[in-house]
Amino acid sequence: MKSKVVIIFVLFCAVISLNAQIACDPNDQIYTYISLWEENGIVTGLPLLRPYSIQVIKKILNDVIANGGSSEQEIAQNYLDRLSKSFSFDIGIYSEIRTDFNNYYMQSGIDAKAFGSFSPVVTVSAKLGLYLLDNENGNLLPRWSEPEKDFLADWTSFDIGAKSFQFSQSLTSGAAIGNDKVSFQAGFMRTSFGPFYETGSIISPEAPHAGHFSLTYWGKNVTYTSLLLALVASDSLGGGSWPDKYLSMHSISFFPGPAVELGILESVVFGERFDPMYLIPFSSFYYTQVFSGTHDNSFVGIFARFKLPQSINLKTTLYIDDIHFNDLVRFNFRTKYKVALQAGISWTPLYKTFKRVSFEYLMVTPYMYTHKNPNSDDVDTDTNFLNYTHKGQNLGSSLEPNSDRFLLQAAFAFLPHVNIDVMTSLIRHGNASDGITDGDGTIFDDGYDDEGNATFQDETRFLSQDVLEYTLQFGVESSFLYEFEKINLEWGIGYTLEAIFNKDLIEGENEVNNLVSINFGIIF
Repeated sequence: MKSKVVIIFVLFCAVISLNAQIACDPNDQIYTYISLWEENGIVTGLPLLRPYSIQVIKKILNDVIANGGSSEQEIAQNYLDRLSKSFSFDIGIYSEIRTDFNNYYMQSGIDAKAFGSFSPVVTVSAKLGLYLLDNENGNLLPRWSEPEKDFLADWTSFDIGAKSFQFSQSLTSGAAIGNDKVSFQAGFMRTSFGPFYETGSIISPEAPHAGHFSLTYWGKNVTYTSLLLALVASDSLGGGSWPDKYLSMHSISFFPGPAVELGILESVVFGERFDPMYLIPFSSFYYTQVFSGTHDNSFVGIFARFKLPQSINLKTTLYIDDIHFNDLVRFNFRTKYKVALQAGISWTPLYKTFKRVSFEYLMVTPYMYTHKNPNSDDVDTDTNFLNYTHKGQNLGSSLEPNSDRFLLQAAFAFLPHVNIDVMTSLIRHGNASDGITDGDGTIFDDGYDDEGNATFQDETRFLSQDVLEYTLQFGVESSFLYEFEKINLEWGIGYTLEAIFNKDLIEGENEVNNLVSINFGIIF
């Protein structure tokens, strides 16, 4: 055991963000830098919808070069030099290993990445990967986490000796037309929306990639976004795959002052047909839904960001599925409210070593994101086109309904190209249907009883159950990029210590996990 600890420590100190440099992936390292620059005030008022077009990213980089410090200018100039090429193409060999010292996960393969400009107003970026996966023991990720890479489930196997591997493809792509002020973007990509770029409860970059069509106007005093996602439906148990499911959203942000952003949004999940009325800008989705006589799943949201002196930022979002308005205005808070509420504070001084520290709280109340199966016979294996999922996974937070999370994070940079991120979190989860129905409390539990009655109509049972699952996590991630004349080397290592109490809501079922991940890449 001591030797394992020594090996982990040496790797941690010797290697250290994998720099994919692909604009159409909101999890790319460039977006981490952009978030830091925005919180520090070097750039301001960025659109909340990611990924950005290359045109928008170039505008951000030029602003950093004009307003940032020397280290920020160097990073921005490096990215701008690459993105300013008419066409860029590279191939990388990547491998990632995860283990809990009892089980093993591996993905190794080749990524071909390209981006460029057909003209000043037309840009493209794409990444195609071919990978061998050894995933017999699962993904081996920390609890409530999702993979950052999407693979096509084609079930092709590949044998090497006595070992069988899964051979899978991975594709991310996007094209944009416009300029840094107005642009239309289409692609097959992950999407993020909201001021909590990495951990948001509206649309999270943890959700699988989907068909993405968006229009963004980025003005000085107002920003407007219209989004359509082409999703994959599942049944009411999360199984199967069916087309003709969509999410439509539009939002508008106002900047009443240089340090304040206020915004509203509407979204709707619909399926089994395509309804062009949901594409009308500045319309009410609820009005459209009632007008056409459908029972689609509509949401409303509000969000705000405040910049305080010394690079301190406050932000919050409230995403509403359903509430009992009459009860709430009477200060009856035991009533129904299906919402996701998120609030956070961050300090981003961008010191030479210390970059950022943040704290955020997220609550997801019972049955948020769920929706009753629209099929008349309510058979679980019938397709559910209206719950807030894509390929059986939540589009918003990775947390299940009736959960909350306290998250503390810090970012450091001890040497050039060496980044270290530290996090600790506490996550609570309960089954709101416990003792009420036979539901399991997941996003596929709509809260209705066998007679078709909504059990949440007059009460919200938020974390009031006798047995709750508690997950404590402490994690460290480090990354390193070294650039030679013709190749780049990338290394990364992460470690998470995780303690789960009452796992799977079984009282007394406790578990401690030590999770290690190691990444390596060579880019030509």
